[in-house]
Amino acid sequence: MVPQDQTCFLMPQDSSVPPLPRGAFHWLLLTGAAVLLTVVGVFIWIQRTSPASTTSARVIADGTTVPAIAQPSTTGQALSLSQFTGKKVVVYFYEGAG
Repeated sequence: MVPQDQTCFLMPQDSSVPPLPRGAFHWLLLTGAAVLLTVVGVFIWIQRTSPASTTSARVIADGTTVPAIAQPSTTGQALSLSQFTGKKVVVYFYEGAG
């Protein structure tokens, strides 16, 4: 019995929303798991093939002797690393230059 100062709302017994078919919950669960595994797999694949992860293993330690490299400069003169002996030098190899 409901007290007179409170209102009670009852849901009708014949709801217009049909129940899920038998086994639909399991299919939803399996589909969600497959989507989650696919997203995680793609994320791992992207991380393993990104340039940052592949080049970090190839970093040369500070103070390591490098081979002699000579390349033309923008002025046409040949520059070699031996010209910079005793100075700090950053050598950057750009794969797209050709």
